[in-house]
Amino acid sequence: MPDADPAETDASGLFRRFDFSTYGRLLDHLAAHGRNVRLCDLADHPWPARFFILRHDVDFCPDAALRMAAFEQSRGIRATYFLLFGGRHYNLLAAEYCGVPARLAAMGHEVGLHYDVASLSPPDAGTQSRERALHAQAELLAVLAGVPVRSIAMHNPSERGEDPFRADPSFLNAYGDRFAREIVYASDSAGAWRDAAVAALSERAPPDRMQMLIHPFFWADRHADREERMRVFTEQRAAELAARAAAARASWARHVGVREHDARRP
Repeated sequence: MPDADPAETDASGLFRRFDFSTYGRLLDHLAAHGRNVRLCDLADHPWPARFFILRHDVDFCPDAALRMAAFEQSRGIRATYFLLFGGRHYNLLAAEYCGVPARLAAMGHEVGLHYDVASLSPPDAGTQSRERALHAQAELLAVLAGVPVRSIAMHNPSERGEDPFRADPSFLNAYGDRFAREIVYASDSAGAWRDAAVAALSERAPPDRMQMLIHPFFWADRHADREERMRVFTEQRAAELAARAAAARASWARHVGVREHDARRP
């Protein structure tokens, strides 16, 4: 892994680059002043005096999540990874992704449910329908992970409106008041840091208690901005779609019914 740019070794440099070298420095800064915890670690025990919750929403790319998870494991860091059902960019039930929850759990990370309210039920469905759908998704994710699902986090809260499960006693909600309002909350949402997060984390010692949301999609061995990350991602997805289309055509060519059908063409 390349060394950090000497020009980026000051505290403000933590917020200019999105590469694993910088991420490692950010984790070191946090861990030097507080205990690293997952959401589930705060469920049944008194809270430590100083801690940081490390959380990841996996919106686009489970492969990026696995790379980040391995990087964290190598540094003795554990996080809560929120995985999404019903997203447009990956399918947790597909063969290439169904093993991701168990792999994350095997590395010591917590697996939580990232839920999109829009996909939980039809728009005119009642609250009970949405609750059943939420619990069904959590149960299915638990089967894939091989461990119970205790934590949830809403997808795109800035676009979906009020979180209907903010106070649900069945789960630990990452956006619940005690995790997102009563302690410091910082996020790299959209591959961007808000001024308040930069100010809090640029201090010699970070806040005593905080939740840090990091999106794996924006981080890799080498720095790139959000537009470059998206360009590479869409090109990869286009190549995968083309490969699947080619495989489908090859399968059609071997299909007896297709050969018989085409042989009847005038």
